Amino acid sequence: MEKFYDVKPFNDLFYKNCFFSALFPVIQYFGQPIEYVLAYDRIWYEQNHNDELWPVKLQMESVHSIDRIVNELGLQIDTVFQSENIIADLTEALQQGKLPLLNIDCYALPMRKDLYRQEHWPHVLLICGVDTANQVFYVIEHRERESMTYERRLLSFNDLEQAYAGFVDHFLPSWSGASMYYISETGANHSTISSSAVWVKQLSEDKQMLEGSHLINAAEMVDWLQNICMQEEQLQRHTQELIKGLNETILIKQAEQYRLSKIMPEAQAALERLTAQLEVLQKLRRVIGKYAMTHVYPHKAFTDNSIFTNILYLERECVSLLCLAAEEHGIKENV
Repeated sequence: MEKFYDVKPFNDLFYKNCFFSALFPVIQYFGQPIEYVLAYDRIWYEQNHNDELWPVKLQMESVHSIDRIVNELGLQIDTVFQSENIIADLTEALQQGKLPLLNIDCYALPMRKDLYRQEHWPHVLLICGVDTANQVFYVIEHRERESMTYERRLLSFNDLEQAYAGFVDHFLPSWSGASMYYISETGANHSTISSSAVWVKQLSEDKQMLEGSHLINAAEMVDWLQNICMQEEQLQRHTQELIKGLNETILIKQAEQYRLSKIMPEAQAALERLTAQLEVLQKLRRVIGKYAMTHVYPHKAFTDNSIFTNILYLERECVSLLCLAAEEHGIKENV
């Protein structure tokens, strides 16, 4: 028996974690827009009490659970804590029109050369087909942890069983969620609210916070970042933490850029400011990364403080232009 769903990998954006890298292709397969998921995200600078180095961090968090959001798209997520017969359960789900997302341990996954027999690492696989005659599953997966390129691949029954067993043994006892997720259509009418309407409503509710504490915290973050970078001893001591924090900030900003380009492409001025800010943040990351490799202090890059002032200037511009775009969109919707 062979059952295959023509699910396309999603490589436009890395969003939050590998669960969403597996989920987004399924949402698109069922003909729904992933930007609807992104529309519910709140993005803001917040005081950080969990990290001794970064006093402020950019946060991204959905205002609703993913179960509720996909349900509004006419889809449902069924969860299974643990399977006693993983091959049979996955095969049955695929036959029933359900697309499984499966937690596995990359330590036992031969196709992951970066982690196989080297490091226990929890990961989510999208299963998009099965061929029982050849005892393989069709999966969508990337080749290594740092790669953002997902592709269709074949995975033997035996290798999948071993990878799932590894997850059950090493991670499930302390895991806060399920080990398997089945995505399927509910058959009910889905939400008629557009992604742009969801985003405008969310932005309107957050307007006061964005124009207030968000920008105050952004200014504090930029001042702190500049102070660290202007002192070579501090920069040398905290290079890796700075790069890690910038990576996280850039990923969130890329998600914000992608969301705006899909939901409200007419907001060109805001999109331009957001793109410009991303370029400044990426430039700062390159400068710090080069210092990490060469240990030559970048006097020229840091003497001109525009790299720091531009981050804050462009954030203020973004907030102003995003709020204006939301207001204009709301006016058009009500005309």
